[in-house]
Amino acid sequence: MSDEKRAAEAAASKSLHLRRHPTTPAPPIGSLAVSLQRQPGHRLRLRYRLDMALEHVTWPGPAEPDRTDNLWQSTCCELFLRRPGADAYAECNFSPSSQWAAYRFDDVRTGMAMLEMAPPHIALDTGERHVALEAIVTLPHEWQDSALDIALSAVIETTGPVKSYWALAHPADRPDFHHPGSFTLRLPTP
Repeated sequence: MSDEKRAAEAAASKSLHLRRHPTTPAPPIGSLAVSLQRQPGHRLRLRYRLDMALEHVTWPGPAEPDRTDNLWQSTCCELFLRRPGADAYAECNFSPSSQWAAYRFDDVRTGMAMLEMAPPHIALDTGERHVALEAIVTLPHEWQDSALDIALSAVIETTGPVKSYWALAHPADRPDFHHPGSFTLRLPTP
């Protein structure tokens, strides 16, 4: 295994801290971190951990684990991926309700279509002052055997209702998880 690949895998398996977009309200959140690991069978394991007083978060109610649009309108975790140098990318949404969504784009916010993929496995781990959403995603064929540029993000809705937008990077003046500058993490070819 090359040094570059080892470094990328080590970085991906650590907790990566998401930052709130500065134009959105500051909810009483201690931290929001994500860990990401490639797994056998072309899978990615993501764990989004939110540390805060949970009574402040607005949670979608439990639901069947179905594909559902507009999950970003409430508390939702997101994954964006693309091959290095490509315009096309994928967006996956994971709701604490267990619902999910997946889309393919030809370029930034254009050519949107449903992304055919196996339903992700979504589970919650909760404590007194934290909740962790874990999603295991089988990568669609187009993204299985390639290096991947990754963008990680979340929408957190708190009582009020007030939404804040969290990501590894915020390259625009307003929250925009689709912005090409959001893809700041690279996973090497498996």
